[in-house]
Amino acid sequence: MLTTTTTGPRYWHQLQSPTDALATVLFFPFAGGGVDSLRTLDRLLPPGCDAYCLSLPRNGDGEAAPSPTLAEIAEPIARELAAGPLRPVVLVGMSIGALFALKAASHLAATPRVCVVIAQSPAGLTRLHPAPFREDDYCRLLEASGAITPDALADAEVRDEITRRLRTAFSVVREDDIRAVREDCAEEIFYAGGATDLLVPPGEMRQWHDLTHGRVTGRILPGGHFFAFEKSNENAVREMLGAAVERAVSQHAQTLNQKTEGVETRE
Repeated sequence: MLTTTTTGPRYWHQLQSPTDALATVLFFPFAGGGVDSLRTLDRLLPPGCDAYCLSLPRNGDGEAAPSPTLAEIAEPIARELAAGPLRPVVLVGMSIGALFALKAASHLAATPRVCVVIAQSPAGLTRLHPAPFREDDYCRLLEASGAITPDALADAEVRDEITRRLRTAFSVVREDDIRAVREDCAEEIFYAGGATDLLVPPGEMRQWHDLTHGRVTGRILPGGHFFAFEKSNENAVREMLGAAVERAVSQHAQTLNQKTEGVETRE
């Protein structure tokens, strides 16, 4: 299960790690999401996964704290992984977190890895930087996603807290990050979308086949933008995460075999 222990690199919550983990999983939540938001997905991981969850700092009521760049988020975890035992990595990004995951993958060039994209599309990436974003824009996104009811948004305190979290997540995104992912993506991708998602229509999800040079495996499941958290989709999401971990482990084994075959032995 997820913990809130901040013993890992900055901006990351380290998850409880099994002994002799087979793979490392990096969770990148949707805008406004965090550790608590991903407890459902965490328990769907197969056994043997060492995992981390990105947790962005919350801006206060006064002057907004400067948001980290995607490089500042990705580089510490890359260093942490490089310093530890070599393991395959699965990067799981939901909604805006998919951009974070794909960008972070570029910092792991020497590591066997697979990206899991949930509720995000290549076309959707271009909508992630509509600066300057107004509060009403955030609220329209929330209503369209089904994340919150209109009655809840009418509560000024709730509205302020949620829009502050969204503003923090969106402020991390830079136009050059989006351009880099769209123009030079070679990641292997597992994707899943919601059949009735108003933010990211199913037809857009299938565009991953056109974006990346890597292998693409996808599915469309019942539900809206947050279909991955619906009980009825639990088995399908578990299967997708398991397949991604299995694929990453397989790539890792192939890499090790290639290195072994390239070493000359002398008697």
